[in-house]
Amino acid sequence: MKRTLALMVAVLTALVTATSLPTSAAAAAPTVHEGVIDGARFWVTVPENWTGEVFLYSHGHYAPNAEVPPVTSGYPLVEQKLLSEGYALAASAYRTKGWAVEDGLRDQIALLDWIGANLRRPTRVYAWGLSMGGLTSILLAERNPGRFAGVLSACGPDGGSVPFWNQWLDMGFVVRTLLDPGLQLTGIQDPAANNARALATLRAATTSPQGLARIALANAMTDVPAWFGGPRPSTLEDELFHEAVYAIGMYRDNTWGATRVEVEQRSGGNPSWNVGVDYGRLLARSSMRPLVERAYAAAGLDLDADLAALAAAPRIAPDPAAAFDLARDGTPLGATRTPVVTLHTTEDGLTGAEQTGWYAKQVSRFGNPRNLRQLWIDRANHCRWSQAEMTVAIDALTDRVHSGRWPDTAPATLNAEATAYGPDWHRMLDYYVGAPVTVTPSFVDHRPTPMLRPFPF
Repeated sequence: MKRTLALMVAVLTALVTATSLPTSAAAAAPTVHEGVIDGARFWVTVPENWTGEVFLYSHGHYAPNAEVPPVTSGYPLVEQKLLSEGYALAASAYRTKGWAVEDGLRDQIALLDWIGANLRRPTRVYAWGLSMGGLTSILLAERNPGRFAGVLSACGPDGGSVPFWNQWLDMGFVVRTLLDPGLQLTGIQDPAANNARALATLRAATTSPQGLARIALANAMTDVPAWFGGPRPSTLEDELFHEAVYAIGMYRDNTWGATRVEVEQRSGGNPSWNVGVDYGRLLARSSMRPLVERAYAAAGLDLDADLAALAAAPRIAPDPAAAFDLARDGTPLGATRTPVVTLHTTEDGLTGAEQTGWYAKQVSRFGNPRNLRQLWIDRANHCRWSQAEMTVAIDALTDRVHSGRWPDTAPATLNAEATAYGPDWHRMLDYYVGAPVTVTPSFVDHRPTPMLRPFPF
């Protein structure tokens, strides 16, 4: 393997807290308002040429012990451009951290009310956010009709909170069953110790072909891609290495530690389950099945025997009230009446492209597909795009809102628009490389495979 797992895990420190991004740069002569509403800090940046339009930014997941930075966009160059065009930028830090979708829905509306009462009533509001904030943005527009002109969900778990947390249970269930029966998946008593034990188990598994094959099997249950970053891997060895980096570097607390404990405390119990789940059938539908089969063959392992062990293992039932709580606060219906743009990398191992594909099906069932544009970037990992690519996605949304018609969103057109921006706009932190890199605009057509465990259907 070309890189050591220890080095890769060190690179991932920023990623563990989800979507921390560069702090906003100063715009030309803005007025900055800061304050606290019901325990939630907020920031509003208003340009001198304010048109009355507001971009309301919903941040991603932050661990309970993390500090939410005072950002109103997360992208300094994008922020400068929006301010220069007369948009105000606003964001709430929410009253709590963790899986704070419910708090985000309440605190962002409170911030809009504050803007209307203390500055002026916005003429248009755009809900946008990254990761958990993307889901929050969709829900804000669905649950507050008439208050939002458009939505941009970037790298969001658009399939909802329940599938997002079920996926960690599925992967952890495979690891526990096949590699370490002593691991806790729910009701974790000592999250730090459990997390450390899981990481030690996974690191030990990477030292053998058999262990790597089983990590790939665990990841396949939620379609984790075999591409973490850098050049796309081309050999079985490199693909399994990328799978191992995802397992060790990204899942961590979501599966084994404090983040899992936090979501259970917030929900009032365990909201996740695998009762009735046939992991053999999940693998049969997984886009990663060919990789698993190759890995098992190379390791000399009996895949059917491991699937039989998974079938025989006792299942985990949810606490019904906790599952209801998580579903109530985090399930998009697809019924948004405003224009929605989703932006996703094709190979996101945290909030898979399959979730955004499921959201499109919901829009087809319950909404208006003509209000939805899904933009895809041919790249690995979570929320990995340049500021040029992000601003092109924003422009597609604002053009649609202002004109009533979607602009040309063909990949060639979007790539040409992004290419027109200067060199600084094309820098992006690559977690595989461990440093900022220059990327080429990479919008593509993409059709994700079906989501393996959607909810409610």
